[in-house]
Amino acid sequence: TELIAEPAHHEEEDEDEEAKMIDEEDAINIDYSAYTKLQLLELATEAFERDSAYINGLKLYLMEQLKQHVPGVSFNGDPLGRSLYTVLNVSFPKTEKSEMLLFNLDINGICASGGSACTSGAEQGSHVIRAINNNPNQVAVRFSFSHQNKKEEIDILVSKIKDIL
Repeated sequence: TELIAEPAHHEEEDEDEEAKMIDEEDAINIDYSAYTKLQLLELATEAFERDSAYINGLKLYLMEQLKQHVPGVSFNGDPLGRSLYTVLNVSFPKTEKSEMLLFNLDINGICASGGSACTSGAEQGSHVIRAINNNPNQVAVRFSFSHQNKKEEIDILVSKIKDIL
């Protein structure tokens, strides 16, 4: 995917210079001083709109796949409404296998969490999830997404969850 932007004009530059093509992987090598603040804001806004729609699509895809393939799965919060588009908090029925889900996902190279970032490393799960859904017969797991994730990774995740459970 490419972002197209025109650099701010500097007198020493040729006025007929074509728009710069900026590859996302090369974004860290951009000379941002060549752009006005407005141009940078426009680039960021364009990327946000595109990326947030893509990421939300991944989240919805994971929800559908889990509903299809994991009996008794439920979702915490308001995943179809007022929730962060980059996070899906899932409750699995509590079994010996589901209690080891995070451990087994980690062994398989899949990052997930049993709590919020502020409870990282804690023995207990998220105090927020306990307040929303205080069901001791469920195991909550938080999955986070970014623009770098792919649909194929969701398929791998669901396959691993099916194997583990």
